[in-house]
Amino acid sequence: MVHNMKKMLTLCFFSVFAVLVFAEKKTYIDKAKGYNVIVETNYIGTNLPDEGINEYRATLYNWNKETGVSTKKVQRITREVDWGMRKALAESNVGNGQTFVIRVTPVPAEEKSTVSYVTALITVNDSKYEFWDVYETVFNLDGTPGASAATAPKAQAATPAAPTQKTDGVFYEPNLGYKGRATATKAGANLSKEAVSKLKAEMLAFAKKGGSEPVEVQRFTKEESWLLQQALKKHKLAVGDTFIVTVIPEPKQGASSFSTIAVVLTIAKADPQKKSCSYNFTAYKTEKTLKP
Repeated sequence: MVHNMKKMLTLCFFSVFAVLVFAEKKTYIDKAKGYNVIVETNYIGTNLPDEGINEYRATLYNWNKETGVSTKKVQRITREVDWGMRKALAESNVGNGQTFVIRVTPVPAEEKSTVSYVTALITVNDSKYEFWDVYETVFNLDGTPGASAATAPKAQAATPAAPTQKTDGVFYEPNLGYKGRATATKAGANLSKEAVSKLKAEMLAFAKKGGSEPVEVQRFTKEESWLLQQALKKHKLAVGDTFIVTVIPEPKQGASSFSTIAVVLTIAKADPQKKSCSYNFTAYKTEKTLKP
């Protein structure tokens, strides 16, 4: 039964964990304690400004709500979840100032129609873990989303000529057929070359831990570029601002994999009135298989 449950969890991981761009997924088991958890660890950035942290705090709840039947903020987590988080962070060799999004899914010992997972936004300070927000979400193993997420595609399909539609981090342009997730987090303003290079190196290191071998992106597709621009439009852009951007185009029907793109970019020119900009960037793409 546990094997079948893990297989069903794997089938649901794309919809549940799509927001985790280059997440490292591991399973931890302690038979003596009866612990069995799947942990997704995703690096966000180092020494993020308050603006960047607050952006993730504002969207973390909505990300969970989109895929789950119910989501609630919690003050306490179980010993099993805490054990899984700390095991994953310890193995990732985390450093001070680094921020992560971590999701822990305890594997039920018996067949169930729903499973709960815990998502936390964590920053490492003085070798201690600072928990910004923690949410517990229940989702259906048959892939059925919560009510708000279930009704959204119907509204979009009923109005094919509608303008760009978006929720938190999800963008849809029906006329062009573009759809996917994109988020942009400000890493800082007028960062030194050394600081930007460190961001790029950390991004590549975590990209190598999940999916296929990362491939450096020289040019974005039109859909990828559009999604990236939508994420940037949520910010007041200024020359010299550096952002960490993630882009996940929605897989086309029948696709066996999905691509994730992580970008570190610095604004070179900005037009606040038109909300447009040009930028210098480094980006890496990986492919992840949607296992049958």
